[in-house]
Amino acid sequence: MNAFAVLALLSGASPVSAAECQCVTKGQRVDLGTVICLEVSPSVRYLARCERVLNNTSWRKLGDGCPSAGLCLPEPARHQSFRTG
Repeated sequence: MNAFAVLALLSGASPVSAAECQCVTKGQRVDLGTVICLEVSPSVRYLARCERVLNNTSWRKLGDGCPSAGLCLPEPARHQSFRTG
C-alpha cells in the first residue's frame, strides 16, 4: 500500500456522500437525479437531469425545449336578453 492510501485510511477520510453531490442552477442547489427545465439563455431552454460525471456534477440534456401544460378555458357563455311584450 502506498503512503497516500495509508494516510487516507488513518485520517478517517470517507468517500463523498451523495448528499454532498448537487448541481447548481441560478444559485439553487438540486439533488442528483433531479430533472428540471434548464434555461441557458433567454431563448434557449431544455430538459436536463443532474448527474455525476467523472466525480463531478453536470447537467445532462434530455431533450430540446421544456414540456408545458396549457389550460384551455371554455368560451364564456353568451348571454341573450329576451324581451317580452
